[in-house]
Amino acid sequence: MNIELFRKNLLELIRRTSAFLPHDVSEVIDAHRAFEQVGSRADMALELVVANIGLAKRQSAPICQDTGTITFYIKTPVGFDQLELQDAACDAVREATAKGYLRQNSVDSVTGRNSGNNLGPGSPVFHWHQHRAKEVDIRLVLKGGGCENMSAQYSLPQKVASGQRADRDLEGVRLCVLDAVGKLRAKVAGRAFSVCASAAIARSVTNTPKNNCCAMLMTPMRLRSWLPSKRGSFRKPTNSISAPWDSAAN
Repeated sequence: MNIELFRKNLLELIRRTSAFLPHDVSEVIDAHRAFEQVGSRADMALELVVANIGLAKRQSAPICQDTGTITFYIKTPVGFDQLELQDAACDAVREATAKGYLRQNSVDSVTGRNSGNNLGPGSPVFHWHQHRAKEVDIRLVLKGGGCENMSAQYSLPQKVASGQRADRDLEGVRLCVLDAVGKLRAKVAGRAFSVCASAAIARSVTNTPKNNCCAMLMTPMRLRSWLPSKRGSFRKPTNSISAPWDSAAN
């Protein structure tokens, strides 16, 4: 395994995740700008968003001021040295922080000390999985904390704002999600915004026969993938970079 090759590609993965907005998202923003009245607050807000997208891409700067919790989802072949790859990822995180691709977000929750390089207990976060493919598949999520600012939790059954009863079933969860989105729209009235809703359902572990569940509203997370190349060579489209395990080992 060429660990230096992995480190360089992981650094590029971090840079793109932090600085590049997916092309399809940019297209949606551009499309909605056309519907706004020129000079309106919404038009000005979207204009600033577009300018920020361009500056971040040109300068390899974080597209958001909060680059969040660095979370890697990694699939490796059976027998792959995961510890060595984890060291390479940590080295890439350290370098990315020094270059300004990442904000210095890792703070010890007990002492309050900032490591300054985004490394520390629990940072970055790794989720490891094995598969029978020959490639190493690495996906990165920069999970900012702002998505919790508009979150909502429901204990079912209960009535929602529309007056409907949300029961302990999928229809009840749907009603809760719609209720949460409606309340969010009221909070951001007059401002341009986009929302990605995600519902998490959980049953309480109690001695009672009733099971509680909750619905949570979250804003978008930025995702980039390091995916295997079918041709056995490196390819670098806008939203992913790839390297087969066999090629990286040579």
